[in-house]
Amino acid sequence: MKPAISLIVPCLNEQDSILAAIERIALLDPEAKRWEVLVIDDGSTDRTAEVTQAAAARYPWVRLIQHPRNLGLGAAMKTGFEHAQGDIVCSMDCDCTFAPERLPELISLVRNGADIATGSPWHPSSSKGDVHPVRKVLSQSCSRLYRVLLRSELHCYTSIFRAYRREVIEKIPVTSNGFVAVAEFLVAALRAGYRIQEMPVRLDRRVHGESKINVGAAIQAHVRLMSRLAWMAWTPHSLSSALAGARAR
Repeated sequence: MKPAISLIVPCLNEQDSILAAIERIALLDPEAKRWEVLVIDDGSTDRTAEVTQAAAARYPWVRLIQHPRNLGLGAAMKTGFEHAQGDIVCSMDCDCTFAPERLPELISLVRNGADIATGSPWHPSSSKGDVHPVRKVLSQSCSRLYRVLLRSELHCYTSIFRAYRREVIEKIPVTSNGFVAVAEFLVAALRAGYRIQEMPVRLDRRVHGESKINVGAAIQAHVRLMSRLAWMAWTPHSLSSALAGARAR
């Protein structure tokens, strides 16, 4: 039977995090709810694939998809989109810095009319988590600038914790292979007129392992995307041509 929900979980060297994430998802009864969980191993050099395969032997709703080498978060998301079968496609960090127990709420927002439901740790109603200061400053700063450039009421553009209506991922192109792809997709969807609904969520520190984000490269990629958005405001060129230059790892 075709799954109703696809959940994409990108991973890079997360042997100590992925099993805990899968076991927390298992408590949500994904089999009864017709979920599939796509673990995208983005070229890990540790035991991430082995741990995931062992979990898949226990949980038939888990699927492992591997990249032969590290291609980046955006590339992992695109691979997940290509393999997802559900009418609603979700994504989350494998380190559970966003609580997977909130996924049913995101899904409910899409079922009730949103095209994209996105978890927002910077929403005024969000409870304050124990966030790594670098992640907090980068995410908040970028989100505030995107909000100004787009004249939008959204509070967060960098959260991977989302649920998408399938039609949206089929129509919105993502060019970046890097971390900026998360913001790029939301920017493009917003500009295209899709209905985006924020859900206040708590963001916490990871328990295992280290963040894989290259802060310098991420900042450069966001600056390039923002520069194109600012340029678009003064020229008649289309969004698609502007975003075409926003390729970054």
